This record gives sequence, C-alpha cells and structure tokens, in this order.
Amino acid sequence: MNANEINPLEQTLCTLFDRSILNAVNKTYRSKKKPALQEPDYVAALTKYFTVDLATLLNVLYPDYDFTASSVYCHQKPIVDINASKKPELGDILFVYSEKQEDGSTRYNSLLLQAKICNRSVMRVPASDQHQLSLYKYWPTFTYHRANFLNGHTRDIQPKAINDGAQYLLIDTNPFTNGLIGFPNTFPMGCAIPNDTLIIDKRFSAELVDFLKFKSGRIFEEDPILTHDDWTKMIWDLLLMGTFDYSRRNIGFNKVKRGVYCSNQAGFSQTEIYAKLNEYSVSFDNYILDDDFMDDINRGVSVVMIERRTKTRTDNE
Repeated sequence: MNANEINPLEQTLCTLFDRSILNAVNKTYRSKKKPALQEPDYVAALTKYFTVDLATLLNVLYPDYDFTASSVYCHQKPIVDINASKKPELGDILFVYSEKQEDGSTRYNSLLLQAKICNRSVMRVPASDQHQLSLYKYWPTFTYHRANFLNGHTRDIQPKAINDGAQYLLIDTNPFTNGLIGFPNTFPMGCAIPNDTLIIDKRFSAELVDFLKFKSGRIFEEDPILTHDDWTKMIWDLLLMGTFDYSRRNIGFNKVKRGVYCSNQAGFSQTEIYAKLNEYSVSFDNYILDDDFMDDINRGVSVVMIERRTKTRTDNE
C-alpha cells in the first residue's frame, strides 16, 4: 500500500495490531499443555489467532480494498547447508504480502523471521546460534538439506549482506514487560536486525505496518520459474512447502489441516498465491511427499499470507 494511505492511520493500525497480538498470546497461554511455552508455540499462535484478525482490521480500516489472510504452521525445517560446522534453519515464520495493481500485475513483499525468546530488548547471540546468524548476515550460497523435494537444490542470495527481508523476532515471555498486564510501552514481540548483539529496532506491530507499505521487508518477483533472482525463488520455495497437515501438541493443535486459518470462507486453496504455487510445483520433477519429511515436528517455515485487491463496483454494491 502507499504511504499516504497508511500514514494517517498508522497509530491506529499499530494499536490494533498490538491488541490482536496480545490476544493471540493470551489465548496461547490458556491453551498450553506444558508449564512453559516455547518459541514454536508463539509462532503457532500467530498463525492461528492473529491471521483472521489481521484481515478483519484491514478490511474495516480500508473499505475500498478486499483483504484476505491465510496461514500455515510448520517448524524446524527446511535445514540448509552453508558449509559450516552446523546447518541452520532457514527461518521460523514468513510473512508475505501481495497487492493487485491497476495494470493487472501483482506486487509482492516478504519478511522472513527467526524467532528467539528473550525478555530483554538486547540479546547477545550465543555461540551455539552463530551458524544461523551467519546465514542472515552474509547469505552464503546454500543447499537445501532437509527440505523434501527441494533437497540438493542450491540458492545464491544476493547481495551477500544483511537485508530488511530477514530479521529476528524477539519474544518476551515476562508478563510484566510483554504487555499482558497492560503496562504502557510494553509489547510481546519486537524485531531486530541480524547482528552479534540483537537490539529491538521496533515493536512487531510497527514492523508489520512498514511491511504493508513496502518500507520494510524485501520485494520478490511474481514468476518464480522465469526469475533469475534467488531470493524470489527461495520465497516461493517456502510457500510451496506449506501445504501439508501439522501438529503442535503443546498447545493442543493435533492433525490440523494447513491453510484452515483463512479469512475467506473459500480457504487457502482459492487464493491467487495458491494458484501460482500449483504452477511452480510442476517445475520440480520429484514434487512428492517424503515420509521422512512428514514428522511430528513438521516441515518448512510457518507462513502468513496477506492478499489485497481493489473492490469492483459489484463488490461495493
């Protein structure tokens, strides 16, 4: 969206997004099966509870557009090989935003996040996580390692530097500082640029607002087959992987169909992104479900997809 559309309502959007994220965290606390929530539980909460709220808020504030939001939950894969001592995950949750332009083309934005529990605004990346940090700081050429039909495929992201499309999502679990009690200037999640010391740059709600106006995140191309941009290919790779069942027993998600969390009644299978994924899957000769890939820890990166189109005259009548 254009900045002149979002800026007048920016504070309202941030406030409402904050409230919805807190609501998702609250619901997750109530549904937990174990004494403490883990990083995947917070990611699952965003995909289940936040997705529909996101579309509802945008549709109310911008009635000239039709917003839909869909989400899938995955965890701990794909793993990629960067020729280091350890192989990192590609990320924990991917936000994708698409909007139809007047000329019929579609503009896309992406934000890939690595989630870390931390009840401070500053966090030193431990030695055990340096392989993950190296991926986001330097983007070495990588090969998919535990990624089902993508195994062996190589991606070479350019430039070899930090970019706004891949950040850390720091999750505060302290109820006195994460906003659950209602203290001012507290929030449950914040975003940080990859570095040896992670420092929250802005609260997650504000990052999402910037993401919607393409001020944050990284643009990717519409055609994953014809593109020469490996960031584009990687984003479509991650979208393609999010199509199976999942479980997250710690908060009561058992054998749930992916794509069920969708703001339109037709569901994920009726979105434009899903149609493009069907086309992209044909480019992989070995696009099949590998039993070793379908485990209880799940496959791929969690995804939240937001789509916007301008309402037609019939829609407004």
